[in-house]
Amino acid sequence: RVVRHRPSRSVEGAVVTLVPTTVPTVPTVVPTVMRRGADSGATVPLDGRNTHGERECERTYAYGTDASFYRLLPQMVVKIHSEEEVKKILPYAKKHQTPVTFRAAGTSLSGQAVSDSVLLKLSHVGKNFRDYTVHEDGRKITLEPGLILGEVNRILQAHKKKGGHAVQYKMGPDPSSIDSCMVGGVVANNSSGMCCGVKQNTYHTLEDMRIVFVDGTVLDTADPASRENFLKTHQDLCAKVSNLATKVQADAELTALI
Repeated sequence: RVVRHRPSRSVEGAVVTLVPTTVPTVPTVVPTVMRRGADSGATVPLDGRNTHGERECERTYAYGTDASFYRLLPQMVVKIHSEEEVKKILPYAKKHQTPVTFRAAGTSLSGQAVSDSVLLKLSHVGKNFRDYTVHEDGRKITLEPGLILGEVNRILQAHKKKGGHAVQYKMGPDPSSIDSCMVGGVVANNSSGMCCGVKQNTYHTLEDMRIVFVDGTVLDTADPASRENFLKTHQDLCAKVSNLATKVQADAELTALI
């Protein structure tokens, strides 16, 4: 899953815009796979330990929890390095009716980043899913999901200083895990925070997204051609979503509550 995000507020409270992420320019790599209670390849000696001296079951056990008090042991952990890998994995999981869960930094307080099936983990190697482009004076930024939220604020700060811009923009969401959580998790969970409230939470400061669907289709909401093609190839899905929206909007009480 590749996402686009946009910064949402300045120190003066101005609302900003974040833009979609471009396709990762990372060479195709074979995903790192760890199976529970099993060795994961030729790098694992006969005693079941990997090159770091860890047993594979210990490594999957480590991914069995996040910042919440829940524990689910994944049957398999797949470290993904590129959008192309995601496009191949999701249709395969669909074919075998196997649930998958995405995990970015694993700072969830409610168990969203754990699974007893297949866990797709953004690779923590410091270079995958980390591209970004700051637009104009910093009021918009295009991000990939592997960037840490606090890191993005520092990028915007440096952009303002380098360009001599008048306004210091920051990302809208300000969760307590700001220096640990990744953009992918922030967007997936509609993160907010103590300062941003609802007005400047993730959804209200998000302009476009690049989404990989379970059938491997990629939708780039910033690209008119991509949107048009998706409407043609996924007519049934789009119709059902539109019907849900119409139903909700026809209920004044429910709309007000939302």
